[in-house]
Amino acid sequence: MEAPPKCALKFSNYIVKHIEFILNEVPEKDEKIRLNVNIDTEIRYNKNEPNKFITIIKITAGEKKDFAKSPVYLSVEVWGFFEVIEEAIDKVRQFAEINSVAILFPYVRALISTITANANIPPVILPPINVAGMMANIEEVKEENTEKQETEAYE
Repeated sequence: MEAPPKCALKFSNYIVKHIEFILNEVPEKDEKIRLNVNIDTEIRYNKNEPNKFITIIKITAGEKKDFAKSPVYLSVEVWGFFEVIEEAIDKVRQFAEINSVAILFPYVRALISTITANANIPPVILPPINVAGMMANIEEVKEENTEKQETEAYE
């Protein structure tokens, strides 16, 4: 019997690098907290071991300086450690980047819900996201900003 194929992407571990929580105004128990949420992702490759990389998800929610707009401010940064099988590095890099964010995001969602629930306020529950769509939008914005910077530099 043939052995099953190896999975191209391995999730090794994650760590929480940063948590910041500020409660300005205690919301009512049945009040839903509505926050502007910003999600940023970053991929860092290991120079010595190109099949290993770190996926970083940074999320900020609420307004830090203008509490009239938001009863809560929170910021989290979570690092996930991943590995791609060496024989598939070139073929699966983009696939691995998108899927590593998809794998790590539920941990970040749970962290945010836990922080707010343990603060004894209505928990902030981030909705599931379409990671592939989000990553495509991020790339479009980066390309637009790069084109804009190049245009401004040469005008």
